[in-house]
Parts: sequence; structure tokens; C-alpha cells
Amino acid sequence: MSYDAQEAARLISWSNRQAGIGPLTEAELIQWIDDGVGLLEWEDVWEEDGVVEKYIDFPTLISLQLICLLRHQTVLPEEITAAAPLLGKTLGVEWPYASQALWDLQQLPASLSKNETIEPIIRGIFRCLERLAHHKLEFGDDGIACAWSPFKGIVVDPRVVSGSPCVVGTRTPTWVFPGMLEGGDTVKVLANGYRLSEEQVRNALDWERQLDAASS
Repeated sequence: MSYDAQEAARLISWSNRQAGIGPLTEAELIQWIDDGVGLLEWEDVWEEDGVVEKYIDFPTLISLQLICLLRHQTVLPEEITAAAPLLGKTLGVEWPYASQALWDLQQLPASLSKNETIEPIIRGIFRCLERLAHHKLEFGDDGIACAWSPFKGIVVDPRVVSGSPCVVGTRTPTWVFPGMLEGGDTVKVLANGYRLSEEQVRNALDWERQLDAASS
């Protein structure tokens, strides 16, 4: 699954709001990836009729949530970038900021404790992860995040409907409900139409409302 800059910024802004910080703008996200902050790169870039479209993958989406908080703590982009290969080598992963090894880290590894480049970053990461306690990540066999459950009954999984937020256990994206509700359908009608409980529909609607509020 690839996320365009607008959708990625929207999802990350929700995460930011839960951590008590402001939204991530699309322009900021584009600049960070263009600059290679944290060694992150665009997964795909293409141009059609003079319009350039840029997309990131799921590990980058998760990495950016952590990087957002580090930037909020005034950690410099170059410091975040410098720490990435050192973290990757120590933890044995390709995507350190989206790795289970980092998100589960409880203390600074001895091999990094005297490293002046990375030690302050790790301290900052510990503080950030405390503020990301609401995150429920699933990790693959490679130790990299492969799914995210940000809200009750909602999952973001690149293996399901191309990574659109969906009702858990279904292939029903949450974005289908607000428009139908505005069009006159009731929660009961939506639940029956999609073979969901009314609670599942309400959760999806609440999630979509929060997404809109976080990015506004």
C-alpha cells in the first residue's frame, strides 16, 4: 500500500493529536521526505499532465509518527537522520523507526550509551514512545510494523483494502460511512447494509470525525 502525502498527513495528524501536539501539514511531510529525514524515501513518484504525485509506504507512515514527536521536542532533522543508520545497525533492522526492537526498547543498549550522536536521540525516543502509548502496532516476521489499530474497532493494514482504515475483521473502509449518513441513511440502515453492528458503524463514524478534526 502507498499513501499519498495528503492521506499520510491526515493519519499522522490524528496520531499527533492523541499525543497532544499539532497537525502535520502536507507541505511539512513532503519536505521531510524530500530531505531524507531519518533516511526515509518516497516509495513512488510519478507525473501526469504536469502534476507530480508522491507516495510513501506503511513503514514510512509509522516512522513519521515517531519523527513528528522528535521534531516537537526540537530534535533536529539532521540528528534524526544521523541516528537512523546507527539504530538500524544496533537493532539489526532496515527500518529502525518502525521496528518492534525500537518500539519495545526499555533501556539504552550498552553499545550506544556512550555514543554522543545517538544517546540523546534514544532518550528523546523513550519520551516519545510514552506519548504514543495509544498505538497498537502489529509487527511482521521481519520485525517491522505491518498493521496499526489506532481506534476502537478500526485497523490500518496494508494487506487489507490497500491500507485504507477499515472496520476490524472486514474489508469495509471507514470513509464510506460519513457520506452515506449525510445522504440520509441511518446508522441502522448502514449496519444492515454492510452486515455490521450499529456499534461498529458508530466507531467508524467517530474515527472519521476525529480524522477530520485532527487535520483541520
